Amino acid sequence: MTIELKNSLFSKFHYTFDENGHLRFLIGLDLREIKNQDGFLGANLIRYRLQYPSLKSKDPAEEIMINAGPAISMGQLPYFIHFAGVDNTIKPLFRYKYVLSVTVALEDHIKQNDHSKKIGLINSIRGKTSTIDYELPIISYEEPSSTGLSSINNLGFKKVMKGDLSNFLLGDAVVTKTDSHKFVIYEKSKNIEQFIQTTNKSKAEALGGFAINTKNITKEDLSKQNFLTIGLNSTKENIKLEYMAGYLLDDVAAERWKPLTADILDGIVEPTLVRAASPAPYVNKYFIVGGE
Repeated sequence: MTIELKNSLFSKFHYTFDENGHLRFLIGLDLREIKNQDGFLGANLIRYRLQYPSLKSKDPAEEIMINAGPAISMGQLPYFIHFAGVDNTIKPLFRYKYVLSVTVALEDHIKQNDHSKKIGLINSIRGKTSTIDYELPIISYEEPSSTGLSSINNLGFKKVMKGDLSNFLLGDAVVTKTDSHKFVIYEKSKNIEQFIQTTNKSKAEALGGFAINTKNITKEDLSKQNFLTIGLNSTKENIKLEYMAGYLLDDVAAERWKPLTADILDGIVEPTLVRAASPAPYVNKYFIVGGE
């Protein structure tokens, strides 16, 4: 099976952290770009925890539940599929890599040895199906500010009621941003009894060398971390919202974002993707409105 791209195969990987520190995400797929396929069969998302600084996979991989379907109104074209989900076991101090595996049925004439590797995709053919593995960007936790919007739980991005969003748009929509740092607090302090020396090997000089660690701090200790957040500086920012209005040239990665006004909000009926129009991280920066 070959992939000859005219448009993008996958959309941008949109994600946000909610008020509980859970990662919520959405990514789209254009089935037209998978040649010789005879229909979508399924998909799964695998998460890998990465070591630092090598960024090699650590611990067994975990599968994150996802939902495949038209999660947003612009995703209802028959060849666009959106995958939405929540990772509720992510830890703030670690980095993670996600791999999306999409399985499609193949047309009868496809041979077993017909495969390709293009644009970071790995295709594997088994019987009359093919699986495409797509590696997503590495994710690490960012401390978000709150917009104050109330939201409803959902598989993927949370939902915001139109009435609540209308009040937000009609108000000043000023958000207080606090620059903060997280500090680890262990449940029980331990006396340091032994030290161990570890060696970091790297071709990059800045990453090589020796490290001294305490021998009696175990992996179980690290899994029971509590955190103390200390605010260092507060600023105010006027938040504008924008909604995804469609795609340019019918390309799943060429999204058209437009400012969300009260008049446009009144006309929204189908589930629509909305985000805070700011590069800064916010709690539930992406959310769904409509479809109520």
